[in-house]
This record gives sequence, structure tokens and C-alpha cells, in this order.
Amino acid sequence: MEKDILTREKIKQDYKSISRKGVLPLILGSISLIALLALLVYLFSRLGRFNSFREILIIPVIILLISILISIIYDTYKKYKLLQNNKFYITTDKLVACEEKQTFGGSAFISSFSKPYILHFHSYGKYCIPEHKNYSSSEMFSMNDVGVFNYSNKGDTFYLVICNNKIVLAYNTKLFKFKDENTVSNES
Repeated sequence: MEKDILTREKIKQDYKSISRKGVLPLILGSISLIALLALLVYLFSRLGRFNSFREILIIPVIILLISILISIIYDTYKKYKLLQNNKFYITTDKLVACEEKQTFGGSAFISSFSKPYILHFHSYGKYCIPEHKNYSSSEMFSMNDVGVFNYSNKGDTFYLVICNNKIVLAYNTKLFKFKDENTVSNES
């Protein structure tokens, strides 16, 4: 089987694609919820009924949602900048288990936050396969989370992209050949 060539630039492109697709629904959903809560606060204040304890609790909820949104955006941006500045390393590790989690109902919105497909590695722990298009920079092997999960078998070796001691991306060595002299091997 012919393998696709994996480079640092392709890794950066893949992470950029995944991070944009993962954060966008969260941002849109949060903005909608914050706008709805702000409208409720406005309506209660215009009606002169803002003295109730229940209505006053809306303000901390808005502040909490904004804080969560900002922290998620900041974390994603920080990882993106680290990858853009080559502050990551690539290593190899063996897949020891594949886990398919049960999702809540058939909702695409809910399942996008549950990360139902998880790969467990010997040295680096678990990696939640992003629901969106994986390996988007690859012309031969671009696939969704189900495709990555189904193509992964216990004992396979993966190239893992590590940033801040966490797995950011995982590439099966059956599909990709990494071209870089700075690769560290952790196979056991």
C-alpha cells in the first residue's frame, strides 16, 4: 500500500482545520445562548420584575458562559500558536485499545461534544478522535472520525503529535510516512 508523506506543514494544516471546525459551533451556540439570556435580563428589567432571586441568577450564568467560552477559545488558540511555532514534537507509540463510547441520542450537536471514538496508547494515554474531517491535508486518506476509528487496530503504531504533554493529533503509520529527522521513538 502506498503511504502519504506526512510533514510538519501538513500537521499544522490539519490542526488548523480541526480547531476551526471544533470551536465554531461552540462559539455560535454560546453567543446565541448569551444573547437569549441577555434578552431575558432586559425584558425582566423593563417589566420592573427584576427583584426575584431567580431572575438575578441569570447574570452569573451569562458571566460563567462567557468565561467558559473565552477559556476554550484561548486554549485552542494557544495550541494553534504552539503548533505554528513548531513547539511540538512527533513520536511513535503503539495503540493498546480502541474505545467506542455510547452517545446521547442521535443529535449531531451533542455527539460533537462527547467524542465517542477514543484511542488508547501505551505511553501517551488516550486520544479523542475529532468528529470532523481528519487528515484533511492528505489527498489519499482524508476521513471522518469513524473512518479513523475503523482503520485503527490494537497493536498499530501511530505518529503522535505531542504539544504540552498531550496528544494533539495521531497518524497511523499504515497510512503515513513522516519525513523529519527529529522524530523520537517510544515503541515498547
